[in-house]
Amino acid sequence: MGGAFSILAETLQLPLSYLLIQEVDPNLIQSILETSGKTYIGINTGISALGRATKVQNILQALEEGRAAVELAGVADYRVDPQKLMDLIYQGRSVNPTEILKSDQQLREEAEAEQQQQEAMAQMQQAQAAANLGAAEQDLGV
Repeated sequence: MGGAFSILAETLQLPLSYLLIQEVDPNLIQSILETSGKTYIGINTGISALGRATKVQNILQALEEGRAAVELAGVADYRVDPQKLMDLIYQGRSVNPTEILKSDQQLREEAEAEQQQQEAMAQMQQAQAAANLGAAEQDLGV
């Protein structure tokens, strides 16, 4: 069935999709290309479209199952490592974690940015506390 579907997709669906876009608005493709610069318009059909849809569906199912499993594990057994559990669920759903997980470099950069933000907040709070103390001393005439 995949072979017949692939042939129909390439010979019928793909040209038909461009024809239908032209029917809706003859200038649509050209206006998209002009306003977006280096954008490439590609229409996926056939087996490649099915493969991508399956990949996305597997990711969504893994995340949904993972959320439930991590919540349950947190209540049922404190020894369960949520990251290891998610890795097993990704494997079970044929999800390549490297395609969706942040790199170690990204995690370090985010942690550093969060730490800098917390330090800035602490400095603002100290400055606000010092300003409030100065205002209170002025009110008391000290």
